[in-house]
Amino acid sequence: MFSKQARFAVMSALFGEFEKIISKDGKANKLNSIANHDRVRLTHYLATEMNWTLDQLNIFVNCAQAGSFSAAARLLRCSQSKVSTAISDLETDLGVSLFSREAYKPVLTSAGDQLYKEAIKILDRCNTFQNNAALHATRQQISFVVALDEALPTDKCEQVFSEFAQAYPNARLSIKTGSLGDISHWIDQHEADVGLSFGLNILPPNIERRTISRFEQRLIICKDHPLTSCWDNINALKKYRQLVILDNMNYSSAEVISNNYWYVDNYYGISSFVSKGVGWAIVPEHIATLSEDVSAFHVEHLPVIKYVDITLLKNLDTQDSSITQWFFTMFSEVF
Repeated sequence: MFSKQARFAVMSALFGEFEKIISKDGKANKLNSIANHDRVRLTHYLATEMNWTLDQLNIFVNCAQAGSFSAAARLLRCSQSKVSTAISDLETDLGVSLFSREAYKPVLTSAGDQLYKEAIKILDRCNTFQNNAALHATRQQISFVVALDEALPTDKCEQVFSEFAQAYPNARLSIKTGSLGDISHWIDQHEADVGLSFGLNILPPNIERRTISRFEQRLIICKDHPLTSCWDNINALKKYRQLVILDNMNYSSAEVISNNYWYVDNYYGISSFVSKGVGWAIVPEHIATLSEDVSAFHVEHLPVIKYVDITLLKNLDTQDSSITQWFFTMFSEVF
Protein backbone atom coordinates (compact mmCIF):
# COMPACT_ATOMS: atom_id res chain seq x y z
CA MET A 1 0.00 0.00 0.00
CA PHE A 2 2.77 2.44 0.92
CA SER A 3 6.40 2.50 -0.15
CA LYS A 4 9.42 2.51 2.18
CA GLN A 5 10.01 6.11 1.14
CA ALA A 6 6.54 7.07 2.40
CA ARG A 7 7.24 5.34 5.69
CA PHE A 8 10.54 7.18 6.03
CA ALA A 9 8.83 10.53 5.39
CA VAL A 10 6.33 10.23 8.21
CA MET A 11 8.69 8.72 10.76
CA SER A 12 10.53 11.99 11.33
CA ALA A 13 7.34 13.72 12.45
CA LEU A 14 5.95 10.91 14.57
CA PHE A 15 8.88 9.02 16.06
CA GLY A 16 8.88 11.00 19.31
CA GLU A 17 5.33 10.11 20.31
CA PHE A 18 5.71 6.54 19.04
CA GLU A 19 8.98 6.04 20.92
CA LYS A 20 7.39 7.00 24.24
CA ILE A 21 4.99 4.07 23.94
CA ILE A 22 7.38 1.37 22.73
CA SER A 23 10.43 2.47 24.70
CA LYS A 24 9.39 0.28 27.61
CA ASP A 25 9.43 -2.83 25.44
CA GLY A 26 11.71 -4.78 23.16
CA LYS A 27 13.28 -1.88 21.26
CA ALA A 28 14.11 0.17 24.34
CA ASN A 29 17.76 -0.73 24.65
CA LYS A 30 18.63 0.09 21.08
CA LEU A 31 16.68 3.34 21.15
CA ASN A 32 18.28 4.40 24.41
CA SER A 33 21.74 3.57 23.12
CA ILE A 34 21.39 6.08 20.33
CA ALA A 35 19.25 8.58 22.25
CA ASN A 36 21.95 11.24 22.05
CA HIS A 37 22.43 10.99 18.29
CA ASP A 38 20.95 13.62 16.06
CA ARG A 39 17.39 13.50 14.77
CA VAL A 40 18.31 12.47 11.25
CA ARG A 41 20.22 9.38 12.39
CA LEU A 42 17.40 8.35 14.73
CA THR A 43 14.82 8.79 11.99
CA HIS A 44 17.00 6.69 9.69
CA TYR A 45 17.12 3.97 12.33
CA LEU A 46 13.35 3.93 12.76
CA ALA A 47 12.74 3.79 9.03
CA THR A 48 15.31 1.10 8.17
CA GLU A 49 15.86 -1.07 11.26
CA MET A 50 12.27 -1.61 12.31
CA ASN A 51 10.79 -4.44 10.28
CA TRP A 52 7.12 -3.61 10.57
CA THR A 53 5.34 -2.28 7.49
CA LEU A 54 2.52 0.11 6.77
CA ASP A 55 0.47 -2.79 5.42
CA GLN A 56 0.72 -4.38 8.86
CA LEU A 57 -0.38 -1.12 10.49
CA ASN A 58 -3.34 -0.94 8.12
CA ILE A 59 -4.37 -4.49 9.05
CA PHE A 60 -3.87 -3.67 12.74
CA VAL A 61 -6.14 -0.61 12.51
CA ASN A 62 -8.81 -2.55 10.61
CA CYS A 63 -8.74 -5.34 13.22
CA ALA A 64 -9.16 -2.83 16.04
CA GLN A 65 -12.04 -1.10 14.28
CA ALA A 66 -13.80 -4.24 13.03
CA GLY A 67 -13.59 -6.03 16.39
CA SER A 68 -12.21 -9.33 15.09
CA PHE A 69 -9.63 -10.75 12.71
CA SER A 70 -12.30 -12.42 10.57
CA ALA A 71 -14.29 -9.18 10.19
CA ALA A 72 -11.10 -7.30 9.25
CA ALA A 73 -10.29 -9.97 6.66
CA ARG A 74 -13.70 -9.47 5.06
CA LEU A 75 -13.20 -5.70 4.95
CA LEU A 76 -9.73 -6.06 3.46
CA ARG A 77 -10.84 -8.88 1.11
CA CYS A 78 -8.07 -11.20 2.17
CA SER A 79 -7.78 -14.45 4.11
CA GLN A 80 -8.04 -14.54 7.88
CA SER A 81 -4.69 -16.33 8.01
CA LYS A 82 -3.05 -13.34 6.32
CA VAL A 83 -4.55 -11.01 8.92
CA SER A 84 -3.49 -13.26 11.83
CA THR A 85 0.03 -13.57 10.46
CA ALA A 86 0.34 -9.81 9.94
CA ILE A 87 -0.73 -9.09 13.53
CA SER A 88 1.58 -11.76 14.93
CA ASP A 89 4.54 -10.43 12.91
CA LEU A 90 3.75 -6.85 13.96
CA GLU A 91 3.68 -7.84 17.63
CA THR A 92 7.01 -9.62 17.22
CA ASP A 93 8.60 -6.63 15.46
CA LEU A 94 7.35 -4.16 18.07
CA GLY A 95 7.95 -6.42 21.06
CA VAL A 96 4.45 -5.59 22.29
CA SER A 97 1.25 -7.61 22.63
CA LEU A 98 -1.38 -5.64 20.76
CA PHE A 99 -4.38 -7.89 21.42
CA SER A 100 -5.47 -10.08 24.28
CA ARG A 101 -6.74 -13.44 22.94
CA GLU A 102 -8.32 -14.61 26.19
CA ALA A 103 -11.85 -13.55 25.27
CA TYR A 104 -13.99 -14.86 22.40
CA LYS A 105 -12.84 -11.91 20.29
CA PRO A 106 -9.43 -10.22 20.43
CA VAL A 107 -9.37 -7.15 22.67
CA LEU A 108 -6.78 -4.38 22.50
CA THR A 109 -4.29 -4.39 25.33
CA SER A 110 -3.39 -1.13 27.05
CA ALA A 111 -0.31 -0.77 24.84
CA GLY A 112 -2.32 -1.87 21.81
CA ASP A 113 -4.89 0.84 22.41
CA GLN A 114 -2.21 3.54 22.55
CA LEU A 115 -0.43 2.21 19.48
CA TYR A 116 -3.73 1.96 17.61
CA LYS A 117 -4.17 5.73 17.98
CA GLU A 118 -0.61 6.33 16.77
CA ALA A 119 -1.09 3.96 13.84
CA ILE A 120 -4.06 6.01 12.65
CA LYS A 121 -1.88 9.13 12.71
CA ILE A 122 0.85 7.41 10.71
CA LEU A 123 -1.56 6.14 8.04
CA ASP A 124 -3.18 9.56 7.77
CA ARG A 125 0.23 11.19 7.29
CA CYS A 126 1.10 8.65 4.60
CA ASN A 127 -2.14 9.31 2.75
CA THR A 128 -1.42 13.03 2.87
CA PHE A 129 2.12 12.37 1.64
CA GLN A 130 0.84 10.34 -1.31
CA ASN A 131 -1.83 12.91 -2.19
CA ASN A 132 0.69 15.72 -2.25
CA ALA A 133 3.13 13.62 -4.27
CA ALA A 134 0.38 12.99 -6.82
CA LEU A 135 -0.24 16.72 -7.10
CA HIS A 136 3.43 17.37 -7.82
CA ALA A 137 3.66 14.47 -10.25
CA THR A 138 0.70 15.57 -12.37
CA ARG A 139 1.38 19.30 -11.90
CA GLN A 140 -2.36 19.76 -11.48
CA GLN A 141 -3.96 22.46 -9.36
CA ILE A 142 -6.78 20.93 -7.33
CA SER A 143 -9.69 23.26 -6.65
CA PHE A 144 -12.26 22.56 -3.97
CA VAL A 145 -15.28 24.49 -2.70
CA VAL A 146 -16.65 24.27 0.85
CA ALA A 147 -19.97 25.88 1.75
CA LEU A 148 -20.60 26.85 5.37
CA ASP A 149 -23.56 28.17 7.27
CA GLU A 150 -22.42 31.62 8.41
CA ALA A 151 -23.64 30.97 11.97
CA LEU A 152 -21.43 27.94 12.62
CA PRO A 153 -18.77 28.34 15.37
CA THR A 154 -15.86 30.17 13.76
CA ASP A 155 -13.14 28.60 15.90
CA LYS A 156 -14.06 25.06 14.89
CA CYS A 157 -14.18 25.92 11.19
CA GLU A 158 -10.82 27.69 11.41
CA GLN A 159 -9.29 24.63 13.04
CA VAL A 160 -10.39 22.41 10.13
CA PHE A 161 -9.09 24.82 7.49
CA SER A 162 -5.76 25.20 9.28
CA GLU A 163 -5.37 21.42 9.17
CA PHE A 164 -6.33 21.43 5.48
CA ALA A 165 -3.64 23.99 4.68
CA GLN A 166 -1.05 21.60 6.09
CA ALA A 167 -2.50 18.45 4.55
CA TYR A 168 -2.97 19.93 1.05
CA PRO A 169 -0.56 22.86 0.71
CA ASN A 170 -0.93 22.99 -3.09
CA ALA A 171 -4.71 22.81 -3.29
CA ARG A 172 -6.80 25.88 -4.07
CA LEU A 173 -9.71 26.23 -1.66
CA SER A 174 -12.82 28.40 -1.97
CA ILE A 175 -14.99 28.95 1.11
CA LYS A 176 -18.57 30.15 0.63
CA THR A 177 -20.74 31.24 3.54
CA GLY A 178 -24.47 31.67 3.48
CA SER A 179 -27.60 31.43 5.55
CA LEU A 180 -29.88 28.46 6.08
CA GLY A 181 -30.88 26.93 2.74
CA ASP A 182 -28.03 28.45 0.74
CA ILE A 183 -25.75 25.52 1.57
CA SER A 184 -28.04 22.79 0.22
CA HIS A 185 -28.78 24.91 -2.85
CA TRP A 186 -25.07 25.28 -3.68
CA ILE A 187 -24.52 21.54 -3.22
CA ASP A 188 -27.54 20.74 -5.37
CA GLN A 189 -26.31 23.04 -8.16
CA HIS A 190 -22.72 21.72 -7.99
CA GLU A 191 -21.49 25.12 -6.83
CA ALA A 192 -19.87 23.52 -3.78
CA ASP A 193 -18.27 20.13 -3.17
CA VAL A 194 -18.99 19.82 0.55
CA GLY A 195 -21.43 21.70 2.75
CA LEU A 196 -21.76 22.11 6.51
CA SER A 197 -25.06 23.40 7.78
CA PHE A 198 -27.59 23.33 10.55
CA GLY A 199 -30.04 20.49 10.01
CA LEU A 200 -32.80 20.83 7.45
CA ASN A 201 -35.76 18.47 7.33
CA ILE A 202 -36.28 18.85 3.58
CA LEU A 203 -33.43 18.36 1.09
CA PRO A 204 -33.27 17.63 -2.64
CA PRO A 205 -33.19 13.84 -3.26
CA ASN A 206 -29.68 13.97 -4.77
CA ILE A 207 -28.06 15.30 -1.58
CA GLU A 208 -26.49 13.02 1.01
CA ARG A 209 -26.84 14.18 4.59
CA ARG A 210 -24.67 13.06 7.52
CA THR A 211 -25.36 14.33 11.02
CA ILE A 212 -22.04 14.85 12.83
CA SER A 213 -23.00 16.81 15.94
CA ARG A 214 -25.76 18.72 17.67
CA PHE A 215 -26.07 21.90 19.70
CA GLU A 216 -28.46 22.51 22.55
CA GLN A 217 -31.07 25.18 21.92
CA ARG A 218 -31.59 28.21 24.14
CA LEU A 219 -34.37 30.71 24.63
CA ILE A 220 -32.96 34.23 24.31
CA ILE A 221 -34.58 37.47 25.49
CA CYS A 222 -33.29 41.04 25.75
CA LYS A 223 -32.26 41.68 29.37
CA ASP A 224 -34.68 44.59 29.81
CA HIS A 225 -37.60 42.81 28.11
CA PRO A 226 -40.71 42.12 30.26
CA LEU A 227 -40.36 38.40 29.51
CA THR A 228 -37.21 38.06 31.60
CA SER A 229 -39.36 37.76 34.73
CA CYS A 230 -41.75 35.18 33.26
CA TRP A 231 -39.74 33.45 30.53
CA ASP A 232 -40.86 29.99 31.67
CA ASN A 233 -44.55 30.82 31.18
CA ILE A 234 -45.74 29.56 27.80
CA ASN A 235 -48.75 31.88 27.82
CA ALA A 236 -46.48 34.87 28.39
CA LEU A 237 -44.30 33.86 25.44
CA LYS A 238 -47.37 33.75 23.22
CA LYS A 239 -48.05 37.43 23.92
CA TYR A 240 -44.72 38.69 22.57
CA ARG A 241 -43.14 38.60 19.14
CA GLN A 242 -41.17 35.46 18.27
CA LEU A 243 -38.29 35.50 15.78
CA VAL A 244 -38.17 32.24 13.82
CA ILE A 245 -35.42 30.86 11.58
CA LEU A 246 -36.43 30.42 7.93
CA ASP A 247 -34.39 29.17 4.99
CA ASN A 248 -34.32 30.78 1.56
CA MET A 249 -36.84 28.22 0.29
CA ASN A 250 -39.39 29.61 2.75
CA TYR A 251 -39.23 26.53 4.94
CA SER A 252 -38.79 26.52 8.70
CA SER A 253 -38.13 23.52 10.95
CA ALA A 254 -38.64 25.63 14.10
CA GLU A 255 -41.84 25.62 16.12
CA VAL A 256 -43.90 28.79 16.19
CA ILE A 257 -45.29 29.41 19.68
CA SER A 258 -46.35 33.05 19.60
CA ASN A 259 -49.30 34.43 17.72
CA ASN A 260 -47.04 37.29 16.62
CA TYR A 261 -43.90 36.16 14.76
CA TRP A 262 -41.33 37.19 12.18
CA TYR A 263 -39.31 34.92 9.93
CA VAL A 264 -35.56 35.66 9.61
CA ASP A 265 -33.18 33.69 7.38
CA ASN A 266 -30.08 33.74 9.62
CA TYR A 267 -29.27 33.34 13.30
CA TYR A 268 -27.09 36.45 13.46
CA GLY A 269 -30.03 38.57 12.37
CA ILE A 270 -32.23 36.93 14.97
CA SER A 271 -29.67 37.55 17.71
CA SER A 272 -29.36 41.21 16.73
CA PHE A 273 -33.13 41.74 16.75
CA VAL A 274 -33.46 40.07 20.15
CA SER A 275 -30.68 42.24 21.63
CA LYS A 276 -32.70 45.31 20.60
CA GLY A 277 -35.88 44.07 22.25
CA VAL A 278 -37.74 43.31 19.01
CA GLY A 279 -38.76 39.85 20.21
CA TRP A 280 -37.61 36.52 21.64
CA ALA A 281 -36.20 33.45 19.90
CA ILE A 282 -34.95 29.87 20.15
CA VAL A 283 -31.36 29.59 18.88
CA PRO A 284 -28.33 27.23 19.13
CA GLU A 285 -26.40 27.67 22.37
CA HIS A 286 -23.33 29.33 20.80
CA ILE A 287 -25.56 31.99 19.20
CA ALA A 288 -27.14 32.69 22.59
CA THR A 289 -23.83 34.03 23.91
CA LEU A 290 -23.13 36.52 21.12
CA SER A 291 -24.61 39.59 22.80
CA GLU A 292 -24.15 40.87 26.34
CA ASP A 293 -27.60 42.44 26.10
CA VAL A 294 -29.29 39.04 25.87
CA SER A 295 -30.28 36.57 28.59
CA ALA A 296 -30.31 32.86 27.70
CA PHE A 297 -32.46 30.13 29.26
CA HIS A 298 -32.77 26.36 28.89
CA VAL A 299 -35.79 25.10 26.95
CA GLU A 300 -36.62 21.78 28.65
CA HIS A 301 -40.05 23.02 29.68
CA LEU A 302 -40.99 24.38 26.24
CA PRO A 303 -42.70 22.45 23.40
CA VAL A 304 -39.74 22.97 21.04
CA ILE A 305 -36.91 20.90 19.60
CA LYS A 306 -34.24 20.73 22.28
CA TYR A 307 -31.30 20.28 19.88
CA VAL A 308 -30.30 21.45 16.42
CA ASP A 309 -28.26 19.08 14.26
CA ILE A 310 -25.05 19.93 12.41
CA THR A 311 -25.02 18.11 9.08
CA LEU A 312 -22.49 17.48 6.33
CA LEU A 313 -23.86 17.61 2.80
CA LYS A 314 -22.59 16.41 -0.56
CA ASN A 315 -24.11 15.74 -3.97
CA LEU A 316 -24.71 12.05 -4.67
CA ASP A 317 -24.07 12.68 -8.38
CA THR A 318 -20.46 13.68 -7.66
CA GLN A 319 -17.80 11.04 -7.13
CA ASP A 320 -15.98 11.29 -3.82
CA SER A 321 -12.41 12.55 -3.94
CA SER A 322 -9.76 12.12 -1.26
CA ILE A 323 -10.37 15.74 -0.25
CA THR A 324 -14.11 15.11 0.13
CA GLN A 325 -13.37 12.20 2.43
CA TRP A 326 -10.80 14.29 4.31
CA PHE A 327 -13.31 17.07 5.02
CA PHE A 328 -15.99 14.59 6.12
CA THR A 329 -13.52 13.02 8.55
CA MET A 330 -12.13 16.29 9.92
CA PHE A 331 -15.46 18.08 10.35
CA SER A 332 -16.80 14.99 12.14
CA GLU A 333 -13.81 14.96 14.50
CA VAL A 334 -13.75 18.70 15.25
CA PHE A 335 -17.48 19.21 15.70
